Amino acid sequence: MLLGLLATIEIVQRITDQLNGALFPVVVDSATLGNVERLKVVLLQGTRLSLAMVLPIATGLALLAEPVVLLWVGPQFRASVPVIQILA
Repeated sequence: MLLGLLATIEIVQRITDQLNGALFPVVVDSATLGNVERLKVVLLQGTRLSLAMVLPIATGLALLAEPVVLLWVGPQFRASVPVIQILA
């Protein structure tokens, strides 16, 4: 379970990094040319895409925090579960 979760997080992180890499030149170009409307659209769409990819993982981590902590570092770290849930 833990390995599957970590693999999913890594895949989403890579996709998000690629998305950011693709959007950065468009954002810079729009800002340089003073195209505020295009800049707004690109930033809004990029934010929505990033949120759509990250939100399911954060929700999953919040819901599965206790079993992940117990499998990963053991019961002596059970007190960290609420912190992980809040930060997720």
